[in-house]
Amino acid sequence: MRHPFGAWLEAEDLDVSSRALFNEALLCYSAGAYRAALVFSYLGLLRLVGHRLMASLPPSGFPEALWQQVQRDLREDQKWETTAYDNLVRTYLFTAPGVGWEHRVFMTERLALSLESWPNLLR
Repeated sequence: MRHPFGAWLEAEDLDVSSRALFNEALLCYSAGAYRAALVFSYLGLLRLVGHRLMASLPPSGFPEALWQQVQRDLREDQKWETTAYDNLVRTYLFTAPGVGWEHRVFMTERLALSLESWPNLLR
């Protein structure tokens, strides 16, 4: 029987590296290697986020210099994972001339807290 996640993978427009990581996660899950499946799905998610960040314009009001730094860091092998994760869960605080505001770039607080707990599941 086909796993629903496999059907989702086929239907989604994913970049090659994210798709490979998600396929590996599904293979591990099917073999009963659940921790490995979790690791590969986590990396697949971060790779997908990084790929979509690279293809996106900055959010409205997001400082251009900071956005360029995020994009540079996503291209570096030593920084892409941390950069993708940080930009999923970080709250950016900016003060525009005369206006202060807070902007959570990509997710709700509840989802951010859920993502933060993933690495702890492997300990």
